[in-house]
Amino acid sequence: MSLRRRRSQLVDAMLDGHFALSGRRIAIAADPDLLTALAHLVTSLGAEVVAAVSSTDRSVALARLPCAEIIVGDLGDLEEAARDAKAELLITNCHGQPAAARLGIPLVRAGFPIVDRVGNSHRTSVGYQGTRSLIFELANELLAADEHHHSTPPFSEAHHDHATAAGV
Repeated sequence: MSLRRRRSQLVDAMLDGHFALSGRRIAIAADPDLLTALAHLVTSLGAEVVAAVSSTDRSVALARLPCAEIIVGDLGDLEEAARDAKAELLITNCHGQPAAARLGIPLVRAGFPIVDRVGNSHRTSVGYQGTRSLIFELANELLAADEHHHSTPPFSEAHHDHATAAGV
């Protein structure tokens, strides 16, 4: 497949992802380079990085981070900051799963380690194709969380009564 075609697919994914990520509150913990890349990606899709946790502050990449504050800390700091900021999604390694579960929000795994998913080492995570896949994963996790928190049966009694009264 040509690079032009892969780039076009990424642009389409960015448009689709924007609808799911726009206005969302995201917390990220990662090493500085990955943290910066992820933060720029999600903010370019309309999301807000409400908590950014880095393992160190000794990186020039952090100077370009699109968020108000960078916390140098660990996953405990991420959980606390995400709770305080009312984050809707966590992005970090697999050790973030307990925090995501306690917060009741989805986790998108990124960085190292990711040992709780089969085949992760074979997943494309760079370039047009990898970025496209990540956008889809982010959007789908948020959409699934929305469905879980706001689900009502499609033909509930209230819906049926309303439809009947409307002559449908």
